[in-house]
Amino acid sequence: MTKKKTEAKAVVAKVLASKAITAIVMQEVQLSPRQTSVIQQETPAALIKSKSGRGGKRVSYVEGGYVISKLNEAFSPLGWEFKIVEKGTTERKNEKSAEGEVWVYGELTIIDHKNGYRATKGQYGQHPIHEKVPIGDAYKAAGTDALKKCASFLGIALDVYWGTLDKNEDAPAPKMTPAEMFERAKMMIASTKDTGGLVVYAEKLKDGKLFNAVQKAELNKLISQRVDMLDAPDQSRK
Repeated sequence: MTKKKTEAKAVVAKVLASKAITAIVMQEVQLSPRQTSVIQQETPAALIKSKSGRGGKRVSYVEGGYVISKLNEAFSPLGWEFKIVEKGTTERKNEKSAEGEVWVYGELTIIDHKNGYRATKGQYGQHPIHEKVPIGDAYKAAGTDALKKCASFLGIALDVYWGTLDKNEDAPAPKMTPAEMFERAKMMIASTKDTGGLVVYAEKLKDGKLFNAVQKAELNKLISQRVDMLDAPDQSRK
């Protein structure tokens, strides 16, 4: 038994010993088939934009309006909320014309009003500070950046951000924990329709140091299952 499991059991035992608690009911929270279908839909090519990134590389992205529309479609406008928890500025300049950068830490919460469940994902966002541009606009853009990153954890537009799975260049600090990266990897595998990308990622896993042997085995199993599922339609037409 791992240390974490031992600690978790100790906490549960302590809670159960409390006279104020008569019972604890644990139930797995799952998305409905409709919600899963919505967030895993392939992003329309017409809505995928590109911009210049670090080193002059082109980076694909989707606009905040698309992410908001998918959240509304999947959970309804009253079924989610986004808030900025922390914010600040830094002297880092990712653009020559920038005078610095603003950053925010935002949290996206999915709300199940019927069953009383809430699930929260948090991420950082940032945006350059430019002369004669209100700093409020910079914070607004940083907030949108954070929202898109949080939504990617749920599977929204993961086919667009697949290439950034092993990168976290834009986050000021802290970076995602190994556990968060593992969960994100599983969601990306489940949502992508790029079999070539899956094969490439499987190769990268062999020598990668981010995940342990058990996690790698689980990811490879998911990759194999996903590739088989994506190849199945083509085989049926032969």
